[in-house]
Amino acid sequence: MTTPRESLQIVFSRLPRWLRNSLRRTRWWLRWAKWRLLAHRGYPNPSLFINEGELLPQFREALRYLQEKMGAENIGDLLEFGVCQGTSLGLMYDELLDAGLNHVRLFGFDSFAGLPHDVEGEWEEGRFLAHWEDVVDSLDQQGIDWKRVSLVKGFYEDTLTEELIAELGLHKVSLIMIDCDLYSSAKEALDFCEPLILDEAVVFFDDWNPLAKANKGEKRAFDEFLQEHPEFEAVAVGVYDYTPGDQCGKVFRVSRARA
Repeated sequence: MTTPRESLQIVFSRLPRWLRNSLRRTRWWLRWAKWRLLAHRGYPNPSLFINEGELLPQFREALRYLQEKMGAENIGDLLEFGVCQGTSLGLMYDELLDAGLNHVRLFGFDSFAGLPHDVEGEWEEGRFLAHWEDVVDSLDQQGIDWKRVSLVKGFYEDTLTEELIAELGLHKVSLIMIDCDLYSSAKEALDFCEPLILDEAVVFFDDWNPLAKANKGEKRAFDEFLQEHPEFEAVAVGVYDYTPGDQCGKVFRVSRARA
């Protein structure tokens, strides 16, 4: 017997793609309007930072490339580091569904307690707090199937371990979203992914700029990762904006050299 939540997921998944996207955009604008209202009243920013019109084409191109390069059946799982409200995770889930990549699982990693201490001093500790219950509710409303989506709660230094890889049954990753802002968190996420990039993966850095200009944040973490692992080759393949021209997000293809 299906629960009301499962019934909602089934109905949403059967809607035409254009209607799902329209409903998602409407929901995003309503949330954005709510944020503006709360900000005007002095409430903290709930960090609803995603520009679907910019992110979607990059993600679709990543899926097209991976399918052509390795075959749809050989695409590995998707890992997102920094779930926030779950908007981008739900967005990527829906695109995978539309592409027929039903075997690809999605894993979201977040402290659900905001940012940890920032060794570079650029971000306030506790910023971007997203509550577990709110994220689960948000993903429910986006119609995700919890048999394919998993959330991992905790700070990365505590959770991203070899034991977790075994517990989750992770074998191969082909899509990585680094949306955790901090240098330290991005480095921990990349180190966790290293043994799971078996051949090639597309990596999205959602907060590349403006800190990259000072060689901080996610850029610093990625540079160090590549220096420590010369077996990997990285090629920049795209950028995307939050606001026109900021090029906040950057996309790379990362491939492991064959022995």
